[in-house]
Amino acid sequence: MSIQQWIVSAFSHDWRGGNPAAVCLLDDWPEDATLQAVAAQNNLSETAFVCRRDLGEPGELSAAGTAVKLRWFTPSAEVNLCGHATLATAHVLYRHWGVTGDTEVTFMTHSGPLRAHLSEAHIAIDLPACMPKLAPASRTLELALGPAEPVEVWAGDDYLVVYRDAQTVKALSPKMDMLKTLDRRGVIVTAPTNKKDTDADDFVSRFFAPKVGVDEDPVTGSAHCQLLPYWCKRLGKRVVSGWQASTRGGRIQGEVADDRVILKGQAVTFSKGQLMATIKDAHRP
Repeated sequence: MSIQQWIVSAFSHDWRGGNPAAVCLLDDWPEDATLQAVAAQNNLSETAFVCRRDLGEPGELSAAGTAVKLRWFTPSAEVNLCGHATLATAHVLYRHWGVTGDTEVTFMTHSGPLRAHLSEAHIAIDLPACMPKLAPASRTLELALGPAEPVEVWAGDDYLVVYRDAQTVKALSPKMDMLKTLDRRGVIVTAPTNKKDTDADDFVSRFFAPKVGVDEDPVTGSAHCQLLPYWCKRLGKRVVSGWQASTRGGRIQGEVADDRVILKGQAVTFSKGQLMATIKDAHRP
């Protein structure tokens, strides 16, 4: 059983930016060890898996309206939620699998149903919101992030550490071995921008998750499940825009709708290919 695979840069209009994700189209679901082995071989922050039997032939999904099972793996673990690989998967379905632009795709995931649709030049994805709560900064967290003093620390699925200015966020050089010991998946760092015009971003962020095999993620949709509720409330705005200031960088616009966040971003295909190893061989030591 062979696997078709696309590499997509999510949350960018340029393949050199954004967050690259692999999107694998399976003939059938293999054992989890095989999925993990493929993700480890790709060595991207995330590999997404969908199955051909959920999609049918190219163009059939529009007529059938079938929900699509979606799973995500880092090089070392399966995760319950990944925004950029969801965006990348939706991009593959709309751009390469014949799903029409007026069709809403529903992904069935460990985090429940996630919906995607085209919105002008962007893809919009619907994810669960996570409003963090104020939390004391542990000594380990302080030492791991360095000498710059945060304004406040929040905790949700990840720690959300807020700084006074964007330059501080961009200059951080965390100690990854210490971040691995924290009791959250990862650490989001963020700060407001010095906004000078209506097209500028409202905030910057970075995301570190060495515990799940990703020291710094280029652009993180799931982190914005916390960032958007925080910044919409703090700024008193319905729609906000953020720049994730990794080496590659990427932009996410979004809003909060009740207990959901709607993220909008662009994506571009970098490559398309076929894995030459068979499913049977993929997990063999």
